[in-house]
Amino acid sequence: MMLPTGALQRFPVHYHRHQIASGVVGEPFATGRGAPRHHEDIWFADSFDQPRNGGANRHDAIDIFGPMGVQITSACAGTIPATWRVGGQDRPGVGTDGDGDGGFYVVLVDVERGLYHYHSHMQQRPSVSGGDTVSAGRLLGYLGDSGKARGNPHLHYQISERAANGALRRFYNPYSELRRLAAPFAQTQRTNTRVIVPVSSGGPF
Repeated sequence: MMLPTGALQRFPVHYHRHQIASGVVGEPFATGRGAPRHHEDIWFADSFDQPRNGGANRHDAIDIFGPMGVQITSACAGTIPATWRVGGQDRPGVGTDGDGDGGFYVVLVDVERGLYHYHSHMQQRPSVSGGDTVSAGRLLGYLGDSGKARGNPHLHYQISERAANGALRRFYNPYSELRRLAAPFAQTQRTNTRVIVPVSSGGPF
């Protein structure tokens, strides 16, 4: 299901102004066979509901690729829960996945709409804590390759609707909203839905 228009106020991944001014974006990677990928630009495509693990699972999120260390910020106002319910278990709203798949993560709850924003594969421990109230644009952490993203830095951005007890109701596809917010800065490859935000565009901030 597509995310309703207006559910996001800010694009969740941002270049640092000082990185652009100095011409340095992200952290340098080694080169050669088997070296980690280096994404100079921010880009994403509509990967929602694509098969994973040989078709055993479906991708319930959008992956936003970019340079190591660019900012991940809140796309809307909300709260960071002390805990949230996943697979019948309570987990911290900020932390590291117990199974290591998602690495460092942050959950943001849009209380008004009942939507849970899950950000994972962060570079290091996030910049917020459980119980925090945040406005749109608040720094949550930095894009990285923790968990199963090792060597391929990106933000796994998942939005779900949950009941009052935390039980999952449905996942939403944020692709259209992300594309709308990136449009002033982006180039679009229509053949494969890829949207590219070049570092030369100076945005989005």
